[in-house]
Amino acid sequence: NVTEGEYKVTVTNLDNNCSVEATQTVTKDVASPTVVLTTPEKLNCAVTNVTVSVSASTTVAGHTFSYKWDSTTSQTASFTAANTYYVTVTDNVNHCQSVLSVVVDIDDTNPTVAISDPDIINCETTQITLLANATPAGSLDVNYKWSGTGDVTNTTLVSDGNVYVVTVTDNENFCTATASVQPTVDKVQPTVAGISSGIIDCEKTTQTITVTANGAH
Repeated sequence: NVTEGEYKVTVTNLDNNCSVEATQTVTKDVASPTVVLTTPEKLNCAVTNVTVSVSASTTVAGHTFSYKWDSTTSQTASFTAANTYYVTVTDNVNHCQSVLSVVVDIDDTNPTVAISDPDIINCETTQITLLANATPAGSLDVNYKWSGTGDVTNTTLVSDGNVYVVTVTDNENFCTATASVQPTVDKVQPTVAGISSGIIDCEKTTQTITVTANGAH
């Protein structure tokens, strides 16, 4: 076995004592490939698959490389779960290797939303405002969408007892949450059960009228 360097060998013919000298230079190629990985997106409720690409190079021209991920031998790997993933890059000429890792993160936290208890719709209050708030209040960049009215703010005006659903979408991770409410409607009309009064005459110049009503209250 020899190491890197220049070596000389002399070959002598034992019959005539003639000789010849030769020189051989032994070089060393043990450089591991230089590897670069792309930075993956963060997984979320809309992005359920991310890809990472790997490229390799070396200081010596003409080298090719092979790649080995946990699940593929391609230069590009796809991931659907948060984890730390490793790729091994092998120089096909000198068989040196480099191992790199990449972290795939995930943000799949759903927002929370609540609808405040609404007022009662009645003959005086014929329209009420429904109010929804995502929590923690003021710290989320969210969109609101109400069913039935199509409003896209955290409030909507209604005038009936239908079920209304608000959907909140986090604009950063695109996760959603819903809440529903059904306003109470009280428009029961009272009924007059009877009216009684006396007769006004020359003696009784005034009378009292008595009204009896039936209702829900």
